[in-house]
Amino acid sequence: MCRAGRSFSVNRKISVVAMRIVLSTSVRFILHCCVGCVGFCSIAFGQQSSTNLAEAYLQLPVGARAVGLAGAYTAIANEPIALFYNPAGLAFLPNRPQISLMASPQEFGRVHSAFAYGQSINDQFAVGAGLIHYWNGSFLERNVLGTPLRELSSEQYAVSIGGTWRSGDFAVGATGKYLINTLRGTGSKGTAFTMDLGAKADIADVFSVGIAAQNLFGAMTWNNTSVSERLPYSLRAGIATEFSLEKETYTVRKNVRGETETIELPSESYIALTLDAVLTQYDHTPIVVLGAEYAPIQLFSVRGGMNVLGEQGGTTKAFPLTRWGGGISLVPPIDSLPFKFQIDYSIANDIVATGNIDHFISLIVDI
Repeated sequence: MCRAGRSFSVNRKISVVAMRIVLSTSVRFILHCCVGCVGFCSIAFGQQSSTNLAEAYLQLPVGARAVGLAGAYTAIANEPIALFYNPAGLAFLPNRPQISLMASPQEFGRVHSAFAYGQSINDQFAVGAGLIHYWNGSFLERNVLGTPLRELSSEQYAVSIGGTWRSGDFAVGATGKYLINTLRGTGSKGTAFTMDLGAKADIADVFSVGIAAQNLFGAMTWNNTSVSERLPYSLRAGIATEFSLEKETYTVRKNVRGETETIELPSESYIALTLDAVLTQYDHTPIVVLGAEYAPIQLFSVRGGMNVLGEQGGTTKAFPLTRWGGGISLVPPIDSLPFKFQIDYSIANDIVATGNIDHFISLIVDI
């Protein structure tokens, strides 16, 4: 077998060289696309039919408690992570800073993380800010001969700032978001502005209801092309209720007329139920998710959730179990610290991972 080029004509040599150039260019293009595909594949966690969506990581649940409830968090959010589900939930936070941190190291070098801050300023206004980060991993680009060329990776950010207005048991909120998507190693970078709107209300101290519209009016623009990608919006609606398992009351006597009044204290043990319906643009069927949380004592709670309606294989099904989660919360009783904190841990399905499971951990600090 002769060596390449020894018995070829000049034209043949040119053809071979041209073919190698084409193949090398094609391989590079495919490898670039693969980086984006890794990020796109991550949307399989909790998504039934939303395919070919720009910035698909925005559809993933954020926060270990919310993940444990399979994302049924629109009406029940009571921590800074509410910023990413229903910004109106910030209005019900205490008037001191709260911080929430989440991390989820995943297979194939992927990392999903988030940070959120929120607090009420007074009886009417509250503010919040947050960051979602998704690292899609990296791999080594090679040419057609297998020679290493460079390392490529994809990284995505969503920076959020929100505010709310509250009147009694009703609140409305808005969040502005700046998105960044970088394909490191190629010089490609995309950015977008978008916003979320939400409302939340407590009804007769029995139910909490919430609605939100996410990723409105956004389009991802890239520095190396004039083509923009419209961000798919999502519509959320949720309802939640809580059942106290132990009621504690005490009686006080009024000073003026001497009448007595019975005051009921919040129960330390409870069962909470939450139901969410989420419809993402281009989906034919909303995802309906049911979650439950049980706290036998103040220091510990356990939760779980799953979708009871959704799409599977292009067909609407009941209990498709394409989105599920479960987890626990611990509130360490350390009175010597100047702040309180809570640790949440959850698992959830991820069909990209070998074991089909991802792990999430969150730390919530009440300063």
